[in-house]
Amino acid sequence: MDPERLVNLRLLLLGDKTESGKDDLISLIVGYAEARLRLLLSQVRVRYGLSALPPGAAIPSDLSWIVDEVTARRFNRIGSEGMSSEAVDGHSMAFAVSDFDDFLPDLNAYVATQEGADHAGKYGRVVIY
Repeated sequence: MDPERLVNLRLLLLGDKTESGKDDLISLIVGYAEARLRLLLSQVRVRYGLSALPPGAAIPSDLSWIVDEVTARRFNRIGSEGMSSEAVDGHSMAFAVSDFDDFLPDLNAYVATQEGADHAGKYGRVVIY
């Protein structure tokens, strides 16, 4: 992982650029988030008539912020894995089913701008009987 990116993630997650005690955990979460984003991006590309990403392909730099956002969500949820909601002393939290659901419109918009993307049939239609 790029050292500058790791420093920025430390600041985002821990509030301290120099606290390196969680670097292995942060790197692990980033790796999982990148793998999942590659899979989702490949699925969206195929829907638009493009080829899937090759295994291990780099995440496009225009989408790397999604990995950082998902990393923050997963890091902040450590200890609460598997829960969909939690309520303690009047304070309640609800977790999304998928950390990437909020970013699907961004993935669709990104792929739609790619050269060769097929837009036919990607929009809804109205049928009146």
